[in-house]
Amino acid sequence: MIDITEFNKALSKRVLTGKIDCIYSTNNYDYNKLLICNKLIFPDPVNYYFENYIPVDILCNNRVLRLLPPKELELIDEKFLLFAKINNTENICFDTSNVNSASEWNIVNYSNSFLLTKTISSFLSNKVWAWIERGRKIWDQE
Repeated sequence: MIDITEFNKALSKRVLTGKIDCIYSTNNYDYNKLLICNKLIFPDPVNYYFENYIPVDILCNNRVLRLLPPKELELIDEKFLLFAKINNTENICFDTSNVNSASEWNIVNYSNSFLLTKTISSFLSNKVWAWIERGRKIWDQE
């Protein structure tokens, strides 16, 4: 299971050392009140993420990763749950059509269906930093 506290500590540590900047959303909207939640059965780790995350824009050099606030979550094509954006051009989504072998939804790039990872834990502990700190294009084959 993902540890949101550890992710938030990692953000704070990097901000304090000047490696990144963060702009936190002031949106306190309860994601459980969204109509999307009535249409989907959330796997436990994904549900835990949404109940505990803090929406944030993470910035480093010219790289941005945005964890969307609840009111900006969007269900696209009735199966892709948009939850993050990279440089405001790449839409990162949960593919809600299938629960994977990790008992979660795959995380994909909406525009090319590229599989970024199978878990939200991997996305936050690995993929976020691969893009933000190292500039790896995590949304496409390299």
